[in-house]
Amino acid sequence: MTNYDVSYLQQLITFNTVSGTSEHAAAAGTHALASYLSDFLLEHGLTVLEIPSGEGHYSILGLSPECLTNDTPDLGLLLSGHYDVVPFKRADWQSDPLTLTLREGRYYGRGCADMKGFLSCMLQLVTTKAQVSYLFTCEEETSMAGAQSVAALLTDPSPARCAGVKLRMSLQTLTDPAQIAKQLSILRGRKFALTVIGEPTEMQPILGHKGWLARDLIIPGEEGHGSRSPLCYSAMQSLPTVLTQLEHLSHELAAYSDPRFSIAPSTLSLGTIKGGQSYNTICAEITLGFEVRPTPKLPLTKLQQLLDKSLSAINQQLLPAYPVTLSAPYPDTPAFPEEHGAVAPNADQARYRRYVQLLSPQLQRKYQDAQESSYVAYCTEASWLQVITHECIIMGPGSINDAHQANEGIAVSELEECWATLQRLCAQEAH
Repeated sequence: MTNYDVSYLQQLITFNTVSGTSEHAAAAGTHALASYLSDFLLEHGLTVLEIPSGEGHYSILGLSPECLTNDTPDLGLLLSGHYDVVPFKRADWQSDPLTLTLREGRYYGRGCADMKGFLSCMLQLVTTKAQVSYLFTCEEETSMAGAQSVAALLTDPSPARCAGVKLRMSLQTLTDPAQIAKQLSILRGRKFALTVIGEPTEMQPILGHKGWLARDLIIPGEEGHGSRSPLCYSAMQSLPTVLTQLEHLSHELAAYSDPRFSIAPSTLSLGTIKGGQSYNTICAEITLGFEVRPTPKLPLTKLQQLLDKSLSAINQQLLPAYPVTLSAPYPDTPAFPEEHGAVAPNADQARYRRYVQLLSPQLQRKYQDAQESSYVAYCTEASWLQVITHECIIMGPGSINDAHQANEGIAVSELEECWATLQRLCAQEAH
């Protein structure tokens, strides 16, 4: 086996791919990296799809040659990671966040843990001509629009879904949606056998996570001079009723508990409150922002029913002239895995053992008895990509504790472990 080659990570870190900003440098860096990834995959013999998201950026999917034949019922192994990163302030860093820096056995740079370290292993694997497909998604750190667009296209490769897509092959490039849909029709009804999403888990296999839903609850009132408070209805007057009912909702959600999580219940958390103009002005509107993290035991359809019920209960107690409303600032993210019917009692144990066995002896000893921590509360793109794969696992180098921090770092040893593990996984999948 060849050693890990850090040159790919060095190059990836130089691209400023901060998402969720209109800053020119970040937009230019994001487009530049997407072009680099597309060219790299094409040069190494893969069929490349540039798939637009609703945010104006592109996810890059490189399909291995066997995906474009009907000889196999599935599409083989897919490695996936997002190439966007969260914002950074240079003044908070000990070194340039866009230059990979080695200090005492760790590499530092924005995104090296979350998750360009895993992407660098993906790029190195491309050069080995392994029979693998590769997905590089955009906008994971904001809306997850990139993964959603990819899942929608592969689930239904129709001309409508192919609008804006570019299909690059060794001898031609297609932009016409009808032609692209014809080329991709061979994918219809097929899924990847296994998808590995390389989020920073310190190489522990993660089997599942909660979903995520955000809502703004808008509480109306009537603006007026503070001296007219007996005559004008303040939005603040509705707040006690709203908070009481949200507490009731929180208790209802807790019933959808899943013992595989360290925090077993589905949870509701109040995150923001905005409203009021000044001390001497009656409050005309309050916006209360909250999130829900449902377990796989709480499907999004049922969660929406509970929200509707709670909203109705609130408005029944308020003046008809001032009803509260709910709005969704982001798409709802389902839990992973979505459960349909009964789950085999030992299914998780078998899956977990399979992936632990791919690790080095040292990490096997560390994780073999740690299955109880293999379900986590944070979300990943597995929520969206699970519809295009028969099996999905989250496993990558780096720690979630380093993600989104100044001086984000990753141990050299973890990158070497990731590279070795991917090689063992490819050898296993080939048999």
